[in-house]
Amino acid sequence: EDILALPVSVVEETSSIYRELLDRSMIRGRNMQAMVSACVFHVCKNNSIPLSIKEISNLSSLKQKDVSRYNTIICQELELKTNLLDPRKNIYKLASKLHLDENIANSAYNILTLAEKEGKTAGKNPMGLVASALYLACAVNDLQVTQRKICLAADITEATIRNRNKDLKKVLKKNEKSLMKVKK
Repeated sequence: EDILALPVSVVEETSSIYRELLDRSMIRGRNMQAMVSACVFHVCKNNSIPLSIKEISNLSSLKQKDVSRYNTIICQELELKTNLLDPRKNIYKLASKLHLDENIANSAYNILTLAEKEGKTAGKNPMGLVASALYLACAVNDLQVTQRKICLAADITEATIRNRNKDLKKVLKKNEKSLMKVKK
C-alpha cells in the first residue's frame, strides 16, 4: 500500500478479495505474495488505476507469469469480471515519464478519444495506443521525439507504434475538423 500509494478504497477491496480467498481455502499451497499481488492487480485494473502487471510483479520481486496466473485463478474461482482499461488513463503517466508538456498529453488524449469513437482501440494493447498517440501528438505539434525514446519509456516495440500509427492517422484524416483540437 505505502509503496504503491493506493487509495484506501483499493486497499479495502483488495483485502476483501483476499479474505474471500482465505474463506474458500484457496491460499494454502500457493505463493501468498503472488496471490496478494494478483488481488492488487485485479482491483487496480477494475478501478482504472494504470498500474501494470509488470510494475506490480517488479515491486513484489515476482515473475509476471506468476502474478498473471494467480489473477486468472482468482477471477475464475470468485467469478470476478474484469473491466477493460481505458488507455487514456496512461497518457499523463507516460507523458510525465518522457518529460512532455501537458499540451502534448492533451493532444494525445484527444487523438485516443477520436480513435475510440471510431472503434479503433478495441482489442489493442493500451500502452501501444498511448505511445502511438503521444508520438502522433508530438508530430502534429512539431515536436521531435523518436519512436525509440517513446518505446523504451512505454516498454513496447517500435513495430507496435508503427502499426497503431496507421490506424490513428486514418482517424485523424477522417476527422480533419477535429485536428484543431489535437494541436496546441
